Amino acid sequence: MAGVTPQNAFETPGAGEEALGRHGLTRAATVFGSATMLSRLLGLARDILVASVFGTSLAWSAFALAFAIPNMFRRLFAEGALAGAFVPVFTEQLKTGGREPALRLARTVATAVGLVLLGIIVVAWLVFGVLDLLVHTEKVNLVARLGSIVIPYVFFICLAGFGMAVLNSFNHFAVPALSPALLNVVMICALLFAVPLFGTVPSTQIFGLALAVIVGGVVQLGVQVPVLGRFGFRFRPRLDLKSPQFRRVLALFLPGLVGLAVVQINVVVDYLLGYIISDHATSDLYYANRLVQLPLGIFGIAIATAALPTLSKLRAAGRMDAFKTTLSYSLRQTLAIAVPAAVGLIVLRGPVVRVIYEHGAFHAEATRIVSAVLMFYAFGLFAYATTHILVPAFLAMQDPKTPMRISLVTTGLNLALNLILGVALRMEARGFALATAISATCNLGLLATILRRRLGPIEGRGMLWSIGRIVLASAGMGGVVYGVRALLERSMPGHGTGDVFEQLLLVGGSAGAGLIAYVVFSHLVGSREVREVIRAYKRTTSG
Repeated sequence: MAGVTPQNAFETPGAGEEALGRHGLTRAATVFGSATMLSRLLGLARDILVASVFGTSLAWSAFALAFAIPNMFRRLFAEGALAGAFVPVFTEQLKTGGREPALRLARTVATAVGLVLLGIIVVAWLVFGVLDLLVHTEKVNLVARLGSIVIPYVFFICLAGFGMAVLNSFNHFAVPALSPALLNVVMICALLFAVPLFGTVPSTQIFGLALAVIVGGVVQLGVQVPVLGRFGFRFRPRLDLKSPQFRRVLALFLPGLVGLAVVQINVVVDYLLGYIISDHATSDLYYANRLVQLPLGIFGIAIATAALPTLSKLRAAGRMDAFKTTLSYSLRQTLAIAVPAAVGLIVLRGPVVRVIYEHGAFHAEATRIVSAVLMFYAFGLFAYATTHILVPAFLAMQDPKTPMRISLVTTGLNLALNLILGVALRMEARGFALATAISATCNLGLLATILRRRLGPIEGRGMLWSIGRIVLASAGMGGVVYGVRALLERSMPGHGTGDVFEQLLLVGGSAGAGLIAYVVFSHLVGSREVREVIRAYKRTTSG
């Protein structure tokens, strides 16, 4: 954040007060979101190239499944349970014990995580090796060999994620948010230059991309090392297992790990079921999920990332009224982005998929299927985004067990729905996406109900009125987008499916009209969230 240096982030009262304020939270989220936007746009460019080269082929389905495994550990260790357990204890130690004891704790946690990750890599190599030796089918051999190549990525990306948690605790968000962009840069370069060197068919070319993942992981970790050094943290081995603070981190981490693990394992199970039932279902899930992750990552997860240190500091200071106010504010800001984004994706699902993916090996039938999957995923976008706020609230209160128990229940529901909708009713990828949306909504409902019982009303009627206004503004926006889309399609020679310029005009014109309509409708119904985001963005860009 502008004006907060490593030296004054925790010692200067003004910096601390800003970090705890509403505008400080939104500004931090805007900094993180702006950096994340660059990464997401590069990721979008990467996916355009992937779709053009690999389409929904078996090779890409195998890669998506293999890559989902290290990504599962990344979300567990780098972005989820570890950050949620470490940040509250680390920020409290900074406040009560000072910088040096806090940094010693960080080095102990980093060392322990590194050793666990090395163990995971060795076990994964053994499992993939046995599968490759004992099962002789193209599907199994391809995913086992790709998995063996990409699994070391977990070591680099999880330590990079831990570094991000340390930097976020010091109110430094820009470099951690930019580091994922480097993986996309490496993969884009690989798709353009390295992949063609691995042959002429997707089943061999895909190995060039797998190797690029490892290079990207090394770069992501490497770019954070000098920045961490400015704050006094260095990756030096230290293992003080008897430290009370380390044991507190561990006590928070293990229940949180179980809670998040069942959710992330379910993602892998979705991909695995898709891989079993067809050659392209896993690819369909991947492409649709990437589009849902675009608005979620740019702002939803940005707010959650900024909220965890803020909520942890408020809880440590005993300021529970401010805690509830900040939580309510975070939820409203998240919904103000997630709800209209979901409406826009549902209304424009076909044109969006077509203009982004339908090139080269990605054909019109793939567009039809991925569009349907995208619609079902989008139904749960508001739940995915707000869950990223509510779980950190429990973690900030040092209660990881409640989210764990809830996730166990809703993940069981998700698996049952997968089997019913995706397999029994033969909806395939569409069924898996709908199951995800339903279970995520149930997860959100249970989290919100229990949190309200713990904290009492969280701005009660004000919160409900804000949600109502956001829904009304989003509904009005959806009507405008639908009308503009229909008008443009009727006036175009190819009805929106012609050349790239025509498709871009259709999507850009409809989305632009929708954005203007959302701002106007938000003003008409008295929704203040959009104004707050715009003000925070102006303050951020003005320094």
